[in-house]
Amino acid sequence: MIDYIILAIIQGFTEILPVSSSGHLVLAGYFFNLSPQNLQTDIVLHLATLVAILVFFSYKWVPLVKDAVMLKRESLMYILYIIIATLPAAIVGLLLKRRIEMAFEDPLVAAVGLLFTGTILIGGNLFSVRSRRRLNVSIALIVGVAQAIAIVPGISRSGITVITGILLGLSFKEAFEFSFLISIPAIIGGVLLDLLDTGFACDPYLAPASGVAILTAFLSLYLFKKVLNLKKFYIFGIYCILLSIVTFVVIFI
Repeated sequence: MIDYIILAIIQGFTEILPVSSSGHLVLAGYFFNLSPQNLQTDIVLHLATLVAILVFFSYKWVPLVKDAVMLKRESLMYILYIIIATLPAAIVGLLLKRRIEMAFEDPLVAAVGLLFTGTILIGGNLFSVRSRRRLNVSIALIVGVAQAIAIVPGISRSGITVITGILLGLSFKEAFEFSFLISIPAIIGGVLLDLLDTGFACDPYLAPASGVAILTAFLSLYLFKKVLNLKKFYIFGIYCILLSIVTFVVIFI
């Protein structure tokens, strides 16, 4: 039971914060022999973080869906941007599924990914542009490519997509919102693929674990937004680099 709760806390915080949940799960398995009990555990914890994202961003996606049903152009275009940004990760996930699974078994890949994430976060904080652009097809596609790159363990999906949006001229708020709105179809797609592979079995420990994951994910969203507004997200970059260095030292020494 304790293992489930610890995994839920790791998933809840690291899936949202720009520190890579995949990298942390790989390292948790490597350092502490702590990994999801089975694929069903992974599925449920991802769904739990999805619930937190849906609740937190309900102010954005609920009116978006309503306006799209009313065929309002602006909302229809925004949904198109989400679809465009989702395609690169979907294509990479389907074509390279086996190679990606192998990468999740290598802590060295996670360490390199964390180093990359840390560098991107610090660099993005230093070189964020002041000019502001509206979301468009090209920005959506580039952010989508960034999300596809984040399939590699250690590379933070939220970190690289938010930073990419900011560097392309989006406001911090819009980059933050778009990053997590495009995570919704990405999470749903990943869960569906896993369900097709394994099916689903009920586990009584998953109910309390999912509750913990929802709570920690919601708190993480609030924290991430707060730090982003303060323009101090380099803090997460420093953490990723330090964790990467520790991992390199342990692996090679």
